[in-house]
Amino acid sequence: MAPHVHGPLTASECIALAGALGERSEFTIARHHLLRHSCTAYCVGEPTAPVAALVQPYDAIVEPTGTGSDARALLALLQVAQGWACVEVERTVADALADLLSTRSGQPCRLYGSVYYTLTQPANICEHPHVRLLTPDDLPLLTAAPEDLQGTGFGGPEGLLRQGALAAAIVEGQVVATAFTVAITPHHAEIGVETLNGYRRRGYATAAASLVARWVQSRGLTPTWSTGEDNLASQRVAEKVGFVQCLERAYVIPVREQPTEAESLAEIDAWTLPNDERPLPQRLEAMVRPSLWRGLFGQSATMQVSGLQYHLCGADDTRQLAQLASLSSSDHVLDVACFLGGPAVQLVLEHGCRVTGIDRSPLAIAGARRIAALTGLGERLRFEVADATRLPFADASFDVVWNQASLYHQEAWLEEMARVLKPGGRLAITFDARPGMVCEGTPRWSLEEMAAQWGQRGLRTRHLEDLLEREIVEGWGGLLARLDVEEEAFAAVFGHAWVSAARAEFAQEIKAMRAGRWTNGRMIAIKE
Repeated sequence: MAPHVHGPLTASECIALAGALGERSEFTIARHHLLRHSCTAYCVGEPTAPVAALVQPYDAIVEPTGTGSDARALLALLQVAQGWACVEVERTVADALADLLSTRSGQPCRLYGSVYYTLTQPANICEHPHVRLLTPDDLPLLTAAPEDLQGTGFGGPEGLLRQGALAAAIVEGQVVATAFTVAITPHHAEIGVETLNGYRRRGYATAAASLVARWVQSRGLTPTWSTGEDNLASQRVAEKVGFVQCLERAYVIPVREQPTEAESLAEIDAWTLPNDERPLPQRLEAMVRPSLWRGLFGQSATMQVSGLQYHLCGADDTRQLAQLASLSSSDHVLDVACFLGGPAVQLVLEHGCRVTGIDRSPLAIAGARRIAALTGLGERLRFEVADATRLPFADASFDVVWNQASLYHQEAWLEEMARVLKPGGRLAITFDARPGMVCEGTPRWSLEEMAAQWGQRGLRTRHLEDLLEREIVEGWGGLLARLDVEEEAFAAVFGHAWVSAARAEFAQEIKAMRAGRWTNGRMIAIKE
């Protein structure tokens, strides 16, 4: 029998639940919102003595806080709650809850750790000439700053400046970094920091956090701090101010359930191209992004951040590869594994060529065809569902055979791609090189081995390069930068824990490349 869920709780019941949680540092944010009734809350058992509880702040509804060690009770709460994407719980219950969620949905869950700090000694002094505490008179300065810097938890910047504290780094009259009280309870105050991309590693966050920590301590409160297990920058700031780690919790992040094929096709049919002044590629990106984020085309943080140009370095990589291949308006290009056709659209727009794209995913091809129809480029764009090991084209059909970062290291792919290329035609590819790694029964080739494979099929290498540094700095680094710039947009859909987990995933790929476990190559070859 499923546990009985009480809620949503009334204002008085929220206050009772806050009292039951007690003054524990990990519940500072939850208690702040319970006491203000700025959340939706549920519990199993009575609010004064809950078996488990769930608190969804209005400004962070997608990542609620769960309390209690009963996994089944927590599952019952999540089945009632709306709009959540992940949930933070005690470490000891995370595995059991993940198993229950996976069994219920048939989809796996990921775990992502969060660490908590408290500051029981006087905060270290970390002054900076550009950093100061703001007052209510500074409201116009703060509201002119990007939303990420304006703080949270108090109903807006005006409420924060009146009821809490915010310190800012001000450069050339603009706020570029802030530290602020995220939540305040009778005994604790949680501190958060934000810094604009391009202004990091200058000591702004540390200086601002030290000012806010001293403000908190001057009111007899204990400062608290929480961050992701892999967020070393945030952890370093906390430690410089004097915070000491006190405990760990975990986010349970279910993989989002993929819509059915019928639902996906209906959604694709409903795509409407925005009619505004933005360039066509930007309007296409805005059109497909909700579907990508909803999981229409699978679960991949790389895809959800990359978008239409589902490969490292995006449109820049497409443009550079086209230039190396000397693409012209007279060329007919075969894009193997074309996904939604983002590069194909770019090639048509920038070079006036014809592009035929193939992909083995019917949904991806349905999306690509919808894009071709909406852009009016249908005369130069054609998309087909096809297997790259059995291309449905005659010999010597294409001037250029194209593939970006999706080439299976199988001889059948190479045979077919070489077969449909005209004599004198160009092969243009980027590919990952993982020599010795077994993939679907065949080894991953190194750059030199890849060139040799094409040579055996009558293609002469004209250009071959290792893209290691570019992929680290501009590729994975570019995805990390996009997460920084659009963090709140991603977090509104997936939760901040998902954003942190995506950062960790991208950083791990950089680490693997630095360690020599793999690289990316770029190659242009001519069919003799």
